[in-house]
Amino acid sequence: IQQLEPALIHAHFGVNGTLALPVAKRLNLPLITTFYGLDATLERATSEQTSLTHQAYFRRQSALKREAQFFIAVSMFIKQKLLDQGFPADKVVTHYYGVDTQFFQPDPNTSRESVVLFVGRLTEKKGCEYLIKAMAQIQVSYPHIKLVILGDGSLRSELEALASQQLRNYSFLGMQSPEICKRWMQRSKLIVIPSVTATNGDSEGLPTVLLEAQAVGLPVIASMHAGIPEAVIHEETGFLAAERDWQQLANYICLLYTSPSPRD
Repeated sequence: IQQLEPALIHAHFGVNGTLALPVAKRLNLPLITTFYGLDATLERATSEQTSLTHQAYFRRQSALKREAQFFIAVSMFIKQKLLDQGFPADKVVTHYYGVDTQFFQPDPNTSRESVVLFVGRLTEKKGCEYLIKAMAQIQVSYPHIKLVILGDGSLRSELEALASQQLRNYSFLGMQSPEICKRWMQRSKLIVIPSVTATNGDSEGLPTVLLEAQAVGLPVIASMHAGIPEAVIHEETGFLAAERDWQQLANYICLLYTSPSPRD
């Protein structure tokens, strides 16, 4: 690293900030750390039992607060979490990340299909199970509306079992490239981002897929979770439901499908 003659070290995620701290100190380089979600919301009691890196993070957290030069939070929600944990207010700034709007663009030549889209890891905080329950209610009246799930994760088999019990029309397509994700965003009717706070405190910062969907012009339904309300104005640029409220998600899906021009 010294041979590269860097001006600073920028660590992504708080855990990596604490791991990089000894290197920054030895090389006498300023350290900047960006916090995204879990790293700012994880709970010590549960996370230290399951992760060696989390143990290291909590052991070195006081040193990180004291010795790092700057902390970037990807949403106001994450900034407040850091302040609540005693990070110095004069070192923490909110900086929203963006998406490549040359890549994620509306495609006027692609027709919208009767598809409700989900893109994300199949983990607890992504809340996919509540979307499945919402779609089960939707498909009672609108069986032609299909749920398409892009992504993989530890809960995939559990979610596939739930879908097989409750849904009539769905597909799990697994992990896909950015190009394929973009194409599904361009052809779907709407996207649902039903994120929740996990049992270990894990939360979103600001889901990138939300910003990508907005760039493509895809209507968004999401949960009132973490930094999501900072990017979606309820009933103006999308709809927000309470966490785990699958019935409200279903209501908003139905509303968008019966609207003559939801993208307006």
